Amino acid sequence: SIVALVSVLTAGLVNRYGLAVGIGAGVLAGVVAGLINGVGVAYFRLPPFIMTLAAMTAYRGAAFIYSSGKPITVESGVAERFNAIGGGYLLDVVPWPIVYMLALFVAGHVFLRRTRIGVYVYAIGGGEEAARLSGLNVRRVKLIVYGLSGLCSALAAIVLTSRVTVGEPIAGQMYELEAIAATVIGGTSLSGGRGGVWGTLAGTLILFVLLNIFNIM
Repeated sequence: SIVALVSVLTAGLVNRYGLAVGIGAGVLAGVVAGLINGVGVAYFRLPPFIMTLAAMTAYRGAAFIYSSGKPITVESGVAERFNAIGGGYLLDVVPWPIVYMLALFVAGHVFLRRTRIGVYVYAIGGGEEAARLSGLNVRRVKLIVYGLSGLCSALAAIVLTSRVTVGEPIAGQMYELEAIAATVIGGTSLSGGRGGVWGTLAGTLILFVLLNIFNIM
Protein backbone atom coordinates (compact mmCIF):
# COMPACT_ATOMS: atom_id res chain seq x y z
CA SER A 1 0.00 0.00 0.00
CA ILE A 2 2.96 2.34 0.51
CA VAL A 3 3.84 1.61 -3.13
CA ALA A 4 0.37 2.77 -4.20
CA LEU A 5 0.44 5.88 -2.02
CA VAL A 6 3.89 6.94 -3.21
CA SER A 7 2.95 6.13 -6.81
CA VAL A 8 -0.01 8.52 -6.96
CA LEU A 9 1.72 11.20 -4.87
CA THR A 10 4.80 11.16 -7.08
CA ALA A 11 2.81 11.26 -10.32
CA GLY A 12 0.62 14.10 -9.07
CA LEU A 13 3.48 16.20 -7.70
CA VAL A 14 5.73 15.60 -10.71
CA ASN A 15 2.98 17.12 -12.86
CA ARG A 16 2.66 20.15 -10.58
CA TYR A 17 6.18 20.87 -9.36
CA GLY A 18 8.62 18.87 -11.49
CA LEU A 19 10.74 15.77 -11.10
CA ALA A 20 12.87 16.74 -8.11
CA VAL A 21 9.98 17.79 -5.91
CA GLY A 22 7.76 14.90 -6.94
CA ILE A 23 10.41 12.22 -6.37
CA GLY A 24 11.66 13.82 -3.16
CA ALA A 25 8.14 14.06 -1.75
CA GLY A 26 7.46 10.46 -2.74
CA VAL A 27 10.57 9.19 -0.94
CA LEU A 28 9.71 11.28 2.13
CA ALA A 29 6.15 9.95 2.16
CA GLY A 30 7.41 6.37 2.07
CA VAL A 31 9.83 6.94 4.94
CA VAL A 32 7.15 8.66 7.04
CA ALA A 33 4.69 5.84 6.36
CA GLY A 34 7.29 3.30 7.46
CA LEU A 35 8.09 5.31 10.59
CA ILE A 36 4.41 5.45 11.51
CA ASN A 37 4.37 1.66 11.45
CA GLY A 38 7.54 1.65 13.55
CA VAL A 39 6.11 4.01 16.15
CA GLY A 40 3.00 1.85 16.50
CA VAL A 41 5.05 -1.31 16.98
CA ALA A 42 7.98 0.03 19.01
CA TYR A 43 6.36 2.67 21.19
CA PHE A 44 2.69 1.70 21.42
CA ARG A 45 3.54 -2.03 21.57
CA LEU A 46 0.99 -3.00 18.93
CA PRO A 47 1.54 -6.44 17.40
CA PRO A 48 3.38 -5.92 14.08
CA PHE A 49 0.76 -7.87 12.14
CA ILE A 50 -2.08 -5.71 13.50
CA MET A 51 -0.23 -2.43 13.01
CA THR A 52 0.86 -3.13 9.44
CA LEU A 53 -2.53 -4.57 8.48
CA ALA A 54 -4.29 -1.44 9.70
CA ALA A 55 -1.72 0.79 8.02
CA MET A 56 -2.05 -1.19 4.79
CA THR A 57 -5.75 -0.34 4.66
CA ALA A 58 -5.17 3.29 5.65
CA TYR A 59 -2.41 3.93 3.11
CA ARG A 60 -4.38 2.30 0.31
CA GLY A 61 -7.37 4.44 1.27
CA ALA A 62 -5.20 7.57 1.26
CA ALA A 63 -3.99 6.67 -2.24
CA PHE A 64 -7.59 6.38 -3.46
CA ILE A 65 -8.55 9.67 -1.79
CA TYR A 66 -5.60 11.57 -3.28
CA SER A 67 -6.20 10.22 -6.78
CA SER A 68 -10.02 10.26 -6.55
CA GLY A 69 -9.86 6.56 -7.35
CA LYS A 70 -8.38 7.15 -10.82
CA PRO A 71 -4.90 6.70 -12.32
CA ILE A 72 -2.77 9.86 -12.51
CA THR A 73 -0.94 10.09 -15.84
CA VAL A 74 2.37 11.93 -15.89
CA GLU A 75 2.06 14.79 -18.36
CA SER A 76 3.99 14.76 -21.60
CA GLY A 77 6.25 17.64 -20.58
CA VAL A 78 8.07 15.54 -17.97
CA ALA A 79 7.00 12.01 -18.91
CA GLU A 80 10.04 11.27 -21.09
CA ARG A 81 12.57 12.33 -18.44
CA PHE A 82 10.63 10.54 -15.72
CA ASN A 83 10.38 7.37 -17.79
CA ALA A 84 14.17 7.30 -18.20
CA ILE A 85 14.51 6.52 -14.46
CA GLY A 86 12.84 3.13 -14.69
CA GLY A 87 12.58 2.52 -18.41
CA GLY A 88 16.10 3.40 -19.51
CA TYR A 89 19.25 1.32 -19.89
CA LEU A 90 22.77 1.61 -18.53
CA LEU A 91 25.11 1.75 -21.56
CA ASP A 92 22.06 0.78 -23.65
CA VAL A 93 22.39 -2.77 -22.32
CA VAL A 94 21.42 -3.20 -18.67
CA PRO A 95 17.96 -1.97 -17.55
CA TRP A 96 18.25 0.61 -14.78
CA PRO A 97 15.91 -1.29 -12.42
CA ILE A 98 18.43 -4.16 -12.34
CA VAL A 99 21.20 -1.71 -11.47
CA TYR A 100 19.08 -0.22 -8.66
CA MET A 101 18.21 -3.68 -7.36
CA LEU A 102 21.82 -4.85 -7.22
CA ALA A 103 22.92 -1.59 -5.60
CA LEU A 104 20.25 -1.97 -2.91
CA PHE A 105 21.21 -5.59 -2.26
CA VAL A 106 24.86 -4.57 -1.82
CA ALA A 107 23.83 -1.71 0.48
CA GLY A 108 21.59 -4.09 2.44
CA HIS A 109 24.40 -6.59 2.83
CA VAL A 110 26.80 -3.92 4.09
CA PHE A 111 24.15 -2.57 6.46
CA LEU A 112 23.34 -5.95 7.98
CA ARG A 113 26.84 -7.42 8.10
CA ARG A 114 29.18 -4.46 8.48
CA THR A 115 27.36 -1.96 10.72
CA ARG A 116 26.54 -1.97 14.41
CA ILE A 117 22.82 -1.44 13.84
CA GLY A 118 22.77 -4.34 11.37
CA VAL A 119 24.18 -6.62 14.07
CA TYR A 120 21.54 -5.27 16.45
CA VAL A 121 18.81 -6.22 13.94
CA TYR A 122 19.92 -9.87 14.04
CA ALA A 123 20.25 -9.75 17.83
CA ILE A 124 16.70 -8.44 18.28
CA GLY A 125 15.34 -10.97 15.79
CA GLY A 126 17.10 -13.78 17.64
CA GLY A 127 15.82 -12.72 21.07
CA GLU A 128 14.25 -9.35 21.73
CA GLU A 129 14.23 -9.60 25.53
CA ALA A 130 17.83 -10.80 25.61
CA ALA A 131 18.83 -7.91 23.36
CA ARG A 132 17.06 -5.42 25.64
CA LEU A 133 18.72 -6.86 28.75
CA SER A 134 22.06 -6.58 26.95
CA GLY A 135 21.56 -2.83 26.72
CA LEU A 136 20.34 -2.45 23.13
CA ASN A 137 17.86 0.30 22.35
CA VAL A 138 15.30 -2.05 20.84
CA ARG A 139 12.75 0.66 20.12
CA ARG A 140 15.19 2.80 18.14
CA VAL A 141 16.43 -0.14 16.08
CA LYS A 142 12.85 -1.18 15.24
CA LEU A 143 12.05 2.38 14.20
CA ILE A 144 15.08 2.43 11.88
CA VAL A 145 14.09 -0.91 10.34
CA TYR A 146 10.51 0.21 9.64
CA GLY A 147 11.76 3.50 8.23
CA LEU A 148 14.10 1.64 5.87
CA SER A 149 11.23 -0.61 4.85
CA GLY A 150 9.19 2.45 3.93
CA LEU A 151 12.15 3.90 2.03
CA CYS A 152 12.57 0.72 -0.04
CA SER A 153 8.84 0.64 -0.78
CA ALA A 154 9.02 4.26 -1.94
CA LEU A 155 11.98 3.56 -4.23
CA ALA A 156 10.12 0.59 -5.73
CA ALA A 157 7.07 2.78 -6.28
CA ILE A 158 9.08 5.47 -8.08
CA VAL A 159 10.73 2.94 -10.39
CA LEU A 160 7.39 1.24 -11.10
CA THR A 161 5.61 4.54 -11.75
CA SER A 162 8.37 5.85 -13.99
CA ARG A 163 8.24 2.73 -16.16
CA VAL A 164 4.56 3.22 -17.00
CA THR A 165 4.40 7.01 -16.33
CA VAL A 166 1.12 6.47 -14.48
CA GLY A 167 0.43 6.66 -10.76
CA GLU A 168 -1.99 3.88 -9.80
CA PRO A 169 -3.95 3.70 -6.53
CA ILE A 170 -4.14 -0.08 -7.05
CA ALA A 171 -0.37 -0.44 -7.56
CA GLY A 172 1.48 -2.92 -5.40
CA GLN A 173 -1.43 -5.23 -4.64
CA MET A 174 -0.18 -8.52 -3.12
CA TYR A 175 3.42 -7.27 -3.16
CA GLU A 176 3.63 -7.88 0.59
CA LEU A 177 2.92 -11.60 0.18
CA GLU A 178 5.36 -11.92 -2.73
CA ALA A 179 8.06 -10.17 -0.67
CA ILE A 180 7.47 -12.48 2.30
CA ALA A 181 7.47 -15.57 0.08
CA ALA A 182 10.72 -14.60 -1.68
CA THR A 183 12.41 -13.83 1.64
CA VAL A 184 11.37 -17.11 3.26
CA ILE A 185 12.36 -19.11 0.17
CA GLY A 186 15.74 -17.41 0.47
CA GLY A 187 16.30 -18.85 3.93
CA THR A 188 15.21 -16.05 6.26
CA SER A 189 13.52 -17.35 9.40
CA LEU A 190 10.08 -15.93 10.21
CA SER A 191 10.95 -16.34 13.90
CA GLY A 192 13.89 -13.97 13.41
CA GLY A 193 17.65 -13.93 13.85
CA ARG A 194 18.62 -15.73 10.65
CA GLY A 195 18.75 -14.78 6.98
CA GLY A 196 20.47 -12.46 4.55
CA VAL A 197 20.00 -10.40 1.44
CA TRP A 198 21.77 -12.76 -0.97
CA GLY A 199 19.46 -15.59 0.01
CA THR A 200 16.57 -13.21 -0.55
CA LEU A 201 17.90 -12.41 -4.03
CA ALA A 202 18.04 -16.12 -4.81
CA GLY A 203 14.54 -16.60 -3.42
CA THR A 204 13.26 -13.74 -5.58
CA LEU A 205 14.79 -15.22 -8.73
CA ILE A 206 13.43 -18.69 -7.97
CA LEU A 207 9.93 -17.40 -7.26
CA PHE A 208 9.58 -15.11 -10.25
CA VAL A 209 11.32 -17.33 -12.77
CA LEU A 210 8.84 -20.06 -11.83
CA LEU A 211 5.89 -17.66 -12.07
CA ASN A 212 7.07 -16.49 -15.48
CA ILE A 213 7.45 -20.07 -16.70
CA PHE A 214 3.93 -20.88 -15.54
CA ASN A 215 2.56 -17.80 -17.32
CA ILE A 216 4.31 -18.76 -20.55
CA MET A 217 3.07 -22.35 -20.32
